[in-house]
Amino acid sequence: MKKTTTTILATTLMATSLMAGPKIKLDLGYVGSTGDTETNNGVAKITASSTKKIFGKTVHCNNFISAIYTEANNDEVNKEFEFGHASTTDITEKIVTYTSADYLTSHHRNYDSKISVAVGAGYNIYKNELIDVQIGAGPSFSYENYTDKKPSYHEFGANEYLLAKIALNDTNNAHLKVSAFESADNFDTDYTIDTTAGITAKLMDSVSLNFDYNVFYDNTPSTDNHTNTKTIMSLSYAF
Repeated sequence: MKKTTTTILATTLMATSLMAGPKIKLDLGYVGSTGDTETNNGVAKITASSTKKIFGKTVHCNNFISAIYTEANNDEVNKEFEFGHASTTDITEKIVTYTSADYLTSHHRNYDSKISVAVGAGYNIYKNELIDVQIGAGPSFSYENYTDKKPSYHEFGANEYLLAKIALNDTNNAHLKVSAFESADNFDTDYTIDTTAGITAKLMDSVSLNFDYNVFYDNTPSTDNHTNTKTIMSLSYAF
């Protein structure tokens, strides 16, 4: 039942985006190695983004579905599926409001399912032709079910982020996003930090090569591991 509901939600999310006539981007990545350990890693992501005027304000919407599957010596190592929605509204040239909703299942991080919802406001602290830096904060909520059958857990808290985009040259761009969550119950000890840094190189008008490195730190994890990392190389096609 849960898988059926998840599939329906993800399909509805993307179908709604397609009807809105957004820009679509498809990312595909693969890493393979042989020797003492044989590994096969596949990653796929589809993103639908659009910009509209609502009540005189510019609204940017971004919907995505992503999947990661990893095998080592014919044994499943990690299976991760995620879909979500994020939107920002330009209030002024420097101030934005944002909302986001995300569903994640990840064996790598012990999540059978995790639902996260966040709202807040952001401020553009620096922007020119080459650099764009934005910070933001607001309240959030998460609900977690675990693969090792530990009791489910939900919490309210605060979310913050730092987002930086840098134009390296005419065809290459770099980006950095650091986001944090602190539980309202244990603000100083129960927190997570999610950091992603990457480079995008434009190969042709619609094709680009992407490299991303992600570090997720949980100060009170449901497993023995405080830190999880992902390194992803992918090829993007925009249409």
